[in-house]
Amino acid sequence: TLAGGSGGDMFLHLVQVDDALIRGSQWWRPFTASLVDYGLVHFAVTNIGLLVLGAEAEAVLGAPAFITVYTLSAAVGVLATVALDANTALTVGGSDALMGVFGAMAVYTLVNDEPAWTP
Repeated sequence: TLAGGSGGDMFLHLVQVDDALIRGSQWWRPFTASLVDYGLVHFAVTNIGLLVLGAEAEAVLGAPAFITVYTLSAAVGVLATVALDANTALTVGGSDALMGVFGAMAVYTLVNDEPAWTP
């Protein structure tokens, strides 16, 4: 790895998030945790969802808003996981970010209600 350790060391360095690390000025940990997935299946499902939903969300919301929603959803999801479960020290946030994009699209759909389709 880049840091000279094993792959497991790098994984732990990216995904270990707890109060001591965040309060110890490592504020970037919730963001790096969102870049890591637990295994190939988690990676595939998250990225397929992002491919399908993300393309539509970016087209509807615009690139800056999409990036903002994705990034903030990832960080808030990781922080919420740590806040709600005191035993959690390792967390990944890619699926948190995807759920945030899903929520943004749901709100967009409710706010911009179009008339029902009639043949």
